Amino acid sequence: MAITVSVIGLKGGTGKSTVAINLAAGLAKLGFKTLLIDADFQASATMGLGVEVVDGELTILDVMKRTDINDCIRETLIEGLWLLPADISLSEAEMELTIRPMREIVLRTALEKLDKSFQYVIIDSRPALDLLVQNALMAADHLIYPITSDPFALKAFGYYLQLIDYVTDLKRKYLHKPSYKFDCRILLNMHQQSSRVRDRRTEQVLKPLRKQILQTKIRRTESVGRSHFEEGDSSAMPVIARPRGAYERGAAEYRALVKEIVQLWQN
Repeated sequence: MAITVSVIGLKGGTGKSTVAINLAAGLAKLGFKTLLIDADFQASATMGLGVEVVDGELTILDVMKRTDINDCIRETLIEGLWLLPADISLSEAEMELTIRPMREIVLRTALEKLDKSFQYVIIDSRPALDLLVQNALMAADHLIYPITSDPFALKAFGYYLQLIDYVTDLKRKYLHKPSYKFDCRILLNMHQQSSRVRDRRTEQVLKPLRKQILQTKIRRTESVGRSHFEEGDSSAMPVIARPRGAYERGAAEYRALVKEIVQLWQN
């Protein structure tokens, strides 16, 4: 069964989608057959891989409407990396899920039918507390929460802790495992070493959870922030999959992140 990881954040601008894209691409480049699920109607992960959904093509919304997930995924330009794309139609998902029985585990149930050759599933979800995010969390046994030293991101972190407690209780109920615990990891993202005041504030907020903080830090660099799709180029490619050169500093940090994740969670 594939190792499933949700990348979530409760505030926009923390680089969540960039983390999900580069993690998925990095795993594929190591030889792991990987599926990236775009669970955000803004479709950042879809666009970040240079994919454009045209009318009539299957997306994650169709999966939520009971279409077989294997019919909705597609290969990308990166060998070994597949995508379950999203588009603006995913905004309908909340209404679709509200009327469904077992509505929090629709995505988890769909993934049970996924081709067994997949080794990793990475889910990128939007910054919210809605049913779609709950589905992304219920589908995964591992979680990465990218956080920046921005004061608003740190404030949102408290809501994250509440959400994890809520989803953990749901999982214990659905899985009939009263002692179930989520494996949650915190990623210091878009890190700026020059901001000592923010570093101290971040350290103070995260101190009770320091054992969950990943050793790898992703620094704020142009090589990570600049991408083809941001420049209007349809041939988007995550920094970790680009030829070495101008983007190498950012790519090296993502390679370190991928290596750390594999060591943590690979069976």
